[in-house]
Amino acid sequence: MNQYIFETLEFDRIITHLASHADSPLSKERINSLRPLSNINDLDKKLSEVTELRAIIDFDDPFPVHGIRDIRAALKKASLAGNYLTTEELSAVGDTLNVFRRLRQYFNSRDDKYPLLQ
Repeated sequence: MNQYIFETLEFDRIITHLASHADSPLSKERINSLRPLSNINDLDKKLSEVTELRAIIDFDDPFPVHGIRDIRAALKKASLAGNYLTTEELSAVGDTLNVFRRLRQYFNSRDDKYPLLQ
């Protein structure tokens, strides 16, 4: 898609609005990197994923994403020989792993309802 279409659709305003509701810096970065899809198959898949997420929001227990932290710097630091993580960094990694554990349990118990998000 060309810049004229982006501007006509005010895509940047949509992205800014969505990013303002992000729960984490990672979510905000992911939203800011979104671009319109041009492949119909990709579009259909994403629309189906959104439909599943909408069903969760409307009819299911809350989505357990609270507590995700940006641990990229800590993981990079830990990957280098001789480096150690601080208590705060270890806590952030632990918090994030707990969120992923809760998400896995959430989707494992609903794999028939939300197969695309699973």
